[in-house]
Amino acid sequence: MEGGVIELSSDSSAPASPSAPAAEGLPSVAEVEQGLGLGQPPRHAHTVSDSDESVVAVEYEERTVCGDKDRQGVSSTAKKRPRFQCSNMAARRQLREEDKRERQRQRERRRAEQQLARAVKAAAAEQLRATKPGECVKYVEVQLDSSLLTDPYGGQLLLALQGADYRFSVQPAAVPRSVSWTRLVPGDSARLEAEVLVVRPWPELEQLVASGQLCAHARSLRADLPGRSVTLVVYGSDQYFRLQKTRRNQQLRGRVRGSEQGAGALEGPGVSRERLEEALAEVQLATGCCHRLVESPAALGALVAQFSKAVAERPYKLERQRKEQQQCDWFALADSKDCVRVDGEGNGLLRLWKQQLCQFNLATLETAEAVASKYQSPRALLQAYGRCESQRSAELLLQDLPIRRALGPLTSTRRVGPELSRKVHRFFTAGDADSLLAPE
Repeated sequence: MEGGVIELSSDSSAPASPSAPAAEGLPSVAEVEQGLGLGQPPRHAHTVSDSDESVVAVEYEERTVCGDKDRQGVSSTAKKRPRFQCSNMAARRQLREEDKRERQRQRERRRAEQQLARAVKAAAAEQLRATKPGECVKYVEVQLDSSLLTDPYGGQLLLALQGADYRFSVQPAAVPRSVSWTRLVPGDSARLEAEVLVVRPWPELEQLVASGQLCAHARSLRADLPGRSVTLVVYGSDQYFRLQKTRRNQQLRGRVRGSEQGAGALEGPGVSRERLEEALAEVQLATGCCHRLVESPAALGALVAQFSKAVAERPYKLERQRKEQQQCDWFALADSKDCVRVDGEGNGLLRLWKQQLCQFNLATLETAEAVASKYQSPRALLQAYGRCESQRSAELLLQDLPIRRALGPLTSTRRVGPELSRKVHRFFTAGDADSLLAPE
């Protein structure tokens, strides 16, 4: 041993035996192995016996089985993944179907809403068409009492309605000889109009006037027709008065000639024209029933046709009046003859002021222009009256205003005058509304 290193040399062909004698001066191989601890097996090492082999074999089998199970688990997981994918696809398919059904429901809902909107629009257009002139008469039905057809004017009444293309029906009514109207509203039930015509022949009305029961009869009509506007139609009164006058003249001529034979008196109690007019005025003031005098079947048919047209056009005219009143703000607007339109900006006020001045008696357009050129509005005139020192000076404020009659070399002037000046002053300053403009 040199330097702490042991060198062993042996012949490969003749291995050293542990029992071989050591070289002289050197330790033997067995001693070296014993000193190094190589002669004994390691403390933790052991030899493989049959039992150890079996244990190793069991462990190997367990590892193999575990490995096989792991591989089987991996393969089973790999096989289960398509199953999860299939279930996800089914869920997606179900969601798509639900979305499709929801979209279908939404389309159906929108289609139903559109159809409803179109139906409402069509109904509104139909209702608007039902109120327009020319078309509205198609939606109004004239209801005639059956007793009207038994009178002499019944046939002419039907011809007048047929000639004007009005719908009509004949049926017993609550009030004999009455005419009423029903409006056929599109998409709704029929609606009864407020206007009612009640026809009374002259013999029947003569008895009521002579007995003083005409007002009581009118009140009974209003009670039988609550909430309705009743118009009393008197048929044949003028013919009676003409015949009455003829009989009086014949009797007078007979007396003048000295002949006792003359025209006989008329049947009935005898009512004068003045008494009839007084009775009808009393009925209108006491009960609110209007009246119309009709003398022939053709006139009665024309009257019913005129009332039918007025009843048919009533909603259209009321709607037009409402719209015009909204457009003209507070200004009164009329569509009759010689009316002045005033817009919201005040255009037309000066012309309206001149038109008002022309309403005074003997006031011409030149007179109105003369007053309007000095005082451009009623307020300016009232302020001028307020600045006057006395009542007389206010009354004569306008008398000296010049009025120019023409233009050019032929022009001439005159004054307003004291009479018209007093009338204008009294009109704008009088505290009593019943006072006269020109008191005597």
